[in-house]
Amino acid sequence: MANNIDTLARQLAAKKDISIVKATAEIREVLELIKANVNTKHSVKLANFGKFTVRDRSGVLQGKPYTTRVLTFTSAKAFKNKVK
Repeated sequence: MANNIDTLARQLAAKKDISIVKATAEIREVLELIKANVNTKHSVKLANFGKFTVRDRSGVLQGKPYTTRVLTFTSAKAFKNKVK
């Protein structure tokens, strides 16, 4: 079963003894802050979780070079060890 925002909100609400609506709003607010702060000059690093970075990716399509921006996530060592 995949964890989506609703599932995470239910878990957060139970853990913090708050409403599911408030927990959902808090999760969405954190995600919006991450989106707002990740750009080509800055990355968002969350201790013991990982780092969100925007980088340029180059390629060739039908003989024409192109560059596009992609969002990358690099997990922290502590997070990798937890997943193993």
